[in-house]
Amino acid sequence: MGFPMISARNVLMARLPPITLRGYARTPLLSSRRRGVLAAALTARSFDSEQAMHDARVRITRMGPLSSFIDCVFHKGEKARSLHALVTLYFYKCAEEIGANPALIRADRDAARKTLATCLSPTAQDALRQSFDVGVGENDFEKYITLEDRHGMVGDMFMNEWRDQRFVAQMEQDQVLRDLAGATLTQIYRWTEATDTAADEAFRLGEAAYRRANLPGNAQAACVDAAADARAAAEAYAKENLHERAAGAWRRVVHAHMRAQQIVEAADASRSAAKALRRVALAHLKAGRRQAAKEAFKRIRQDFERAVQAYTTAGVAAQAQLAAREAEAAAYLEKLAGYPAALAFERAAREYRQLGMAGDAAQADEMAAACYVLLGEYERAAKAYARAGKGEKAAKNWARAAHGYAMQEGMHEQAENAFEMAALGFEAIRQHEQAVLAWVHAGRADEAIKVYVRAGMGELAAYERAARACLQIGEHVQAGKIWAELADLYLGRALFAEAATGYEHVAGAYLAEHKPTRAADALLIAAALFIKAAEHAVDARRAAQWRERAAQDFESAAELYTTAGESATDVHEAAQWHERAAQAFRQAGLLMRAVHAYMRAGLTEQAAYARIGDAHMQERRYAPAVDA
Repeated sequence: MGFPMISARNVLMARLPPITLRGYARTPLLSSRRRGVLAAALTARSFDSEQAMHDARVRITRMGPLSSFIDCVFHKGEKARSLHALVTLYFYKCAEEIGANPALIRADRDAARKTLATCLSPTAQDALRQSFDVGVGENDFEKYITLEDRHGMVGDMFMNEWRDQRFVAQMEQDQVLRDLAGATLTQIYRWTEATDTAADEAFRLGEAAYRRANLPGNAQAACVDAAADARAAAEAYAKENLHERAAGAWRRVVHAHMRAQQIVEAADASRSAAKALRRVALAHLKAGRRQAAKEAFKRIRQDFERAVQAYTTAGVAAQAQLAAREAEAAAYLEKLAGYPAALAFERAAREYRQLGMAGDAAQADEMAAACYVLLGEYERAAKAYARAGKGEKAAKNWARAAHGYAMQEGMHEQAENAFEMAALGFEAIRQHEQAVLAWVHAGRADEAIKVYVRAGMGELAAYERAARACLQIGEHVQAGKIWAELADLYLGRALFAEAATGYEHVAGAYLAEHKPTRAADALLIAAALFIKAAEHAVDARRAAQWRERAAQDFESAAELYTTAGESATDVHEAAQWHERAAQAFRQAGLLMRAVHAYMRAGLTEQAAYARIGDAHMQERRYAPAVDA
């Protein structure tokens, strides 16, 4: 590029005279007591109210004689102002670290940074430079001020040097310093969180330095380089989800390209700034911060309008039209008019696709989807997310739409269709459990089983997992059907005990649906299968266990039949249930309870014993206890 690229540290070192360090990085400039006051004055709860923030600031700034940090660093006679500025930057650092809302700090961050930059002594300037180095030990700049603010302070010091006319005069006499001045333009822009005004001043002074150094071509090259640096910063901020800072960095890209007369590139960067800020605006909307959202969308609209103007100037009509469409959508959202904004985003997405701009189309569809979510239009949101390639968000919104339909009368079919779409979406992104639950909600437990099988699960295990998924969301009928099918599969493989367990689960599903007699029928089948398992068992101990399980199921079935008989209003129906209870008690080996059930079915005592069998006639001596 025709000029030396040097670090901010080296540029500062070139300007400052040699100094004797006092071991700053190893010697803390705040006493342990003062550090404790500073740390204790601010907590996460301080950010909950303006009064708490005020109290914390007062406590710190009323510390008595200023600490060694202030004595060393801010020695230009403005200690109170410097201390307030330090406290402001420290508050912003704390807010970022704990994720608190900095709105209640009520102090301008840029102004605080500039105040400190003008008050630094030579020793403090070197300490600031050391804060960017690795492995130099504890550094109060690093502890109390964010990396971005320290970068900004370096940039502010550069700007102060540019304004020093004596330095300019010296540059005019020294070729080396003239070259250094030209290179410094890029460093100013790289290291400062500059506003448009500050950036413009930096470029103006830098270009003047290049002209004085007879290097006119380097002015544009420096602008391009500055744009690249700011672009890298924007992309880095985006990866860290610092979208507002990313938007600010993109605006600096715009400014650099405009100074380099790269109009189309500036327009592209202006659109990128708007898109970065949209995430911030949507977060405000979701959190109910309506005024903050409106202000953010206003800035977004302005960014898109600047892009329209730049594209128009460059003669790129198609891009200007697209930017205008997005500006229109932002204007609607500035008024919190979500539905027309969503339609505008969808129109923009279609136009982007017609121009082959798939990425921009996806972003516009995603914005349309976000609008629909805020409006509660989840099916529309799901379709927009699907067009944007956001499979997980699409599936989740299909599920939200389905649950909404399920709560509305006459929307059963729409609910089933939406659940099916959710299930397909979840399976496509390999969220199998969510897919299974969606299929169950849709009344398609058979498809839920297939999901597990397609995921590589064995058939029997797939049935069991699907049944348990049904129980998880209270779909007991579907669970019962799956358990019955699983029991038949076990029976076909001569796994009698497992089949019996399956029918016990069927009984549990019927009980959950308040169908006790159906549950009792299932328990009788389970008991019979346990007996079959005992007959085929090669282990006597295991056989005894199966017979015990069979007896328990017979008894449980008998008790359920008894309850049904007691609840029946029809005499004949009641007699039928009591007789079935008696048969189950007899199979459980509970002969006297069987006799009692037969008698409640209308049989005489003698007839009841006859049903039990002559072999048990001696049990008559217990009859009085039964009657009791």
